[in-house]
Amino acid sequence: MGATHPGIRVGEGIPAPVSAVRQPAKVSDVPTLIAAAVILAIVWGPSLFWSFWVDEAITCWLAHDGPLSAIVKWQHWAGHSIVYSILASPFAGASGAWREFVLRIPTIGALILAAWFVYRLAEDAIGKGSGAACAVLFVFHPLTLGIGNQARPYAFAWAALVASMWALYRWVSTGQRRYLAGWVIASALMFELRMLFAVVFVAQAVYLVMTLRRRWRELFVACGALAVLLLPLLPQLRMLLHEAPDLSFADKPHAEDLLAALIPSLLLFGSGIATLAMRVCFPAPKHRPVLPATPFMVLLVVWMSFGTVLFFCLSVLSRSHLFVPRYYSFLAPAQALLLGAAGYALFGPARAGMWSLLAILASVGSPLGWTSAPRHGPEELRPFMDIIQGESRGSSLPPVFFRSEQPESDAGDWRAGISGDGYLYSPFVVYPMRNRLLPLPFHLTPAIRAHVTETIRTDLATSNEVLFVTHDGGWIPWMAAQMQAAGFHAETRHPNNFYVVIFRRT
Repeated sequence: MGATHPGIRVGEGIPAPVSAVRQPAKVSDVPTLIAAAVILAIVWGPSLFWSFWVDEAITCWLAHDGPLSAIVKWQHWAGHSIVYSILASPFAGASGAWREFVLRIPTIGALILAAWFVYRLAEDAIGKGSGAACAVLFVFHPLTLGIGNQARPYAFAWAALVASMWALYRWVSTGQRRYLAGWVIASALMFELRMLFAVVFVAQAVYLVMTLRRRWRELFVACGALAVLLLPLLPQLRMLLHEAPDLSFADKPHAEDLLAALIPSLLLFGSGIATLAMRVCFPAPKHRPVLPATPFMVLLVVWMSFGTVLFFCLSVLSRSHLFVPRYYSFLAPAQALLLGAAGYALFGPARAGMWSLLAILASVGSPLGWTSAPRHGPEELRPFMDIIQGESRGSSLPPVFFRSEQPESDAGDWRAGISGDGYLYSPFVVYPMRNRLLPLPFHLTPAIRAHVTETIRTDLATSNEVLFVTHDGGWIPWMAAQMQAAGFHAETRHPNNFYVVIFRRT
C-alpha cells in the first residue's frame, strides 16, 4: 500500500484533522483559565449563597431523605432526574448558612467537567489552542450564568451532552470502539438527566451522514445498546408526554424570542468589542485563518438551531410551551464553540484565549457589574419567607395563602398542602414555617374562586391578618376584591419576582 496523507483515514477518504490526536493542555492556556475562574468567582460568588428558588427546593425535597427515598419520589413525578437526585443526596442534608452552597457543590463540579469536554472537543475539532477560548465562552454564556450554578441537573446534562459529542467525534476520527462505548454511556446519561436534550441526536445523525463511510454495523449495535439502557426510563417518558400540556407555564413566544435565543447578542457584542481591541493592539496577524471542517460546522449549527426552532414551533402551534431558556439550554455549548472557532480563526492559538477574556469582560463579566450585584436573586424564596416571619410575632401567626408554582398542581392533590408528600409546596418543606398554609393550585379557575371565597367566609371569619404569596401578580386584583369585601385592606410588597399581599382587617 502506498503512502497516505497524514490527514486521511485509510479506506474512508474522510479528512481527519491532525488535532484529532490527543495532546495535553498547553501551559499557555493556564493563565486564561485562571483569569476566567477568578472572574467567574467574582460574578457568581454571592449567588452561590442565595436561598433556593422553587425548582431547587424540589431538588432538596427529592434528595434530603437519601437515595432510596429519592427513587420512590421520582417514580411519581415526571421530568426529574434520578441520577442527579442520587448524586445530590449526600449534599442535601446540610443546615445553617452553608446549606444552599453545599447542595450546589455537585453542580460546580459538573460545570467544570462540562467545560473540560468543551475544551477537549474544541482542541480536537477546531484546532490546538482553541480549547481555552471555547471553554471560557461556555462558562460565561448567559444561559450558563443564569442556571449553571443552581442545584439542578443542567450542568450535569451539559457535561453528558458535550461528552457525547466529543466521543462521537473521536470515534468517527479514529475508529476506536472505546469512544463509541463512551458515546453510548454519555448519551444515556444525557437523556436521563434532561430528556429534552435528546433533540441533539438529530445533529449527530446529520454529522454521521456527512462523515461516516464505513462501520455502520458498529453504530447500529451501539444504538441498540443505547436503547436498552433507556428502557427503564420509558415509564417516566410516558408520564412526561401525558402531562406535558398540563406542565405548560410560559406564554407563547414571538419571532424575536427565537432570534434572541439563536443569536446571543450580549456575547456577540462583547466579541465585537474584543475583536476591535485586538485589531488595534495586534494590527498584523501572523497566521492564516483556518475554520473547522464543514461537517463539524454543520454539526454545531444543527446542534444549536434544530431543537430550538422545534421547541419554538411546538410552543406556537400547541399547548406544550417548551420554548423556555432552560429547556433549550443545550445550545449554549454549541454557540460557545461557534464563537470560539471564529476567534481562533481571527487571532490564532496564541491570542484566541486573550480575545475570549476581553469578550466576556466587555459583556457578561464586565467589572462595572461586580459591585452592583443584586443582594437577592429574582426567584429565590428567602425574601418572601422573611416577610412572613416578620409578620409572625409571638402568638400572632397569620395564615398564608400560597399559590403553587407547579402547573401540575391543578390536576394533583393540591388541597393536601405539605401534609401530603409536599412536592407541590416544597418551599415550605425546605423552609418550614409555623403559620397555617392555605394551599392554592397554579391556575385561578372558577372552582378555585369558589374555594377561596368559601375559605374567606368560614375559616378566616375571625382572622385579623392573612398573607397571600404568589408569583403571578394577575391573581392580586381578584384576591384583594374578595378580601376587601370581607373587611380587609391590602398592603402589597414585591421583594423580587414574588408578591406578598398583607391583608389586615379594618
